[in-house]
Amino acid sequence: MEKSRAVRGRKKYFPLYVDLSEKKVLVTGSGPAALRALGALSAGNVRLFCLTDSDPLPPVLSELCSGGDLTVLQKSYEREDLYDMDYVICCLEDPGTVRDIFVSCRTLGIRICVPGDPAHSDFFLEPPEEDPGQPDFLQESEHRETGPERQTGSRSRTESAPEGSGQKESADRPQGAEKKNSTAPEEPLLPEVTVYTDGAARGNPDGPGGYGVILEFRDREGQLHSREYSQGYRKTTNNRMELMAAIAGLEALTRPCSVDLWSDSQYLVKAFNEHWIDKWIRNDWMRTRTEPVKNADLWKRLLTAAAPHQVSWNWVRGHNGNPRNERCDELATSAADSDNLIEDPAVG
Repeated sequence: MEKSRAVRGRKKYFPLYVDLSEKKVLVTGSGPAALRALGALSAGNVRLFCLTDSDPLPPVLSELCSGGDLTVLQKSYEREDLYDMDYVICCLEDPGTVRDIFVSCRTLGIRICVPGDPAHSDFFLEPPEEDPGQPDFLQESEHRETGPERQTGSRSRTESAPEGSGQKESADRPQGAEKKNSTAPEEPLLPEVTVYTDGAARGNPDGPGGYGVILEFRDREGQLHSREYSQGYRKTTNNRMELMAAIAGLEALTRPCSVDLWSDSQYLVKAFNEHWIDKWIRNDWMRTRTEPVKNADLWKRLLTAAAPHQVSWNWVRGHNGNPRNERCDELATSAADSDNLIEDPAVG
């Protein structure tokens, strides 16, 4: 992707791969990387903020503040500091805080740049070292350990694109579907992947269950690459299988991707599109003062699985003739009915 805009800094030229004009940009930290980013961005038409607990402020920050180019938040980081920001440039050194900011940006739909770490960046102050648009984003092994769960029944296939088809055909909106809350850039830097998911349970909540997943990617030659995943559990619930399907699909990706994820579970999709999960995080995973969020273990795992990616959470009506949704349902129910069942440790 070619850069859409460039800003000349005081000491170095920084090509920006997104247009930050009139955007609210928060730079965290006051070390060399933060000061370099602030110096570059202050020369452009950017609403610039810096979060730092340094006292006193470095001279460069004081100079920028006095010139009206920068608003400094002289305090320790809190998640609320990200609210209303359009972009974040994270230059902190503490890995735990960087991880928290990264996951929070993904949850809130804020684009983030971690200088020197293109795998966890949505935009760049300098060009990435490698082209991320290669079709090697799927796990190659047919069986893969994922904590207490294991992906089984993995299948892969390729199809030639129909004549006249486009690169993004596999991501076209399915019949009876709603597509909402895309956090992907208008011109993605990342491979575009479509993930279809479904969960099933027999005798919910006291019987076996399973999930099914289809991952699709169309390469530059128009060839469709597809892989299927499924797993059954001895005792689980339908909602847990809906969450595990999304987790399995995202954990199967080996590099950051722009993901269109489709599910017939409004429980899953609305948690992100209607920001239920933001409230749960703010309330330390409590729905009320006395009632904890159900399936918090899987919600946390799903946030971690989604963190490296730009994910759009989309709803498709179940059992409504959509071929991929029907196939996921077949995978999920077949897994639930199979003899290859494993334990869901959270369900006694």
